[in-house]
Amino acid sequence: MRNKYKIPPIREAVCEFRFRSDVAYDIAVPGLVYNALREEFPDRLHSPLDVGQPRITFGSIRLGSPQEGSPQAGIGEAIQVVQGLRFWRKDSLDGVIILGQDRLSISHYAPYRSWEAFQPDILQAFEAYKSEASPDSIQRIGLRYINEIHFAQEFVDPEEFFNYYPNLGGDLPQDYSGLNMIVQFAYEEDRDRLRLSLTTRPDSDKPGLIAQLDLDYSVLLPGAVPTDAVPGWLDLAHNHIEHVFESCLTDKLRAKFEGGMS
Repeated sequence: MRNKYKIPPIREAVCEFRFRSDVAYDIAVPGLVYNALREEFPDRLHSPLDVGQPRITFGSIRLGSPQEGSPQAGIGEAIQVVQGLRFWRKDSLDGVIILGQDRLSISHYAPYRSWEAFQPDILQAFEAYKSEASPDSIQRIGLRYINEIHFAQEFVDPEEFFNYYPNLGGDLPQDYSGLNMIVQFAYEEDRDRLRLSLTTRPDSDKPGLIAQLDLDYSVLLPGAVPTDAVPGWLDLAHNHIEHVFESCLTDKLRAKFEGGMS
């Protein structure tokens, strides 16, 4: 993000691609991609990737689902089981790649360093996949950031910390115990969407509250972004995410990210 905070709230950043290929999938592709990336990402594991693994997925995509085929299957839910190859930097979660049939994702976890560190990993993995798999087109690209903000108290007034909060007008009760809000913004002449959500939950490890601010930017139209346009799309998506993220914050929350409050 543009502001380099002392205590950044990013829990995970992930970029995910889904491809279309008109030829049968070559089972040698994962190994070939790994060989192209092994100098930077030497550790690997080939196994079912279940929900216990440290990763996130996009709300509008489900890589494996009991209701496969339904366009709305799995929205907002976790993936149960996906077969694929996972590899990462040795002794580090700063750079994790997950590769499956016509699918590729690249994640960075907390402590997140910067876009300047994350984008090269995305492009390196994408170019390796493109070279070895030769996909015909990109069905979807998504760039997603999940932020977690921890508060010591069990309830906070979201209006103090966010510019994105519920308007409880009329005779609605003003005392509520949790939030689950979602809004979508259209970009690039309706080609792209940014899904913004804010949820809260009790902190399971200690007294307090966790607010999760989730920004998921994606292409809606299959094939709308050519493979040679991916670097430009990534910068565009990141700029839109960064703008919306900063626009969600009040100065009081920025002070928290600078270590000015617990």
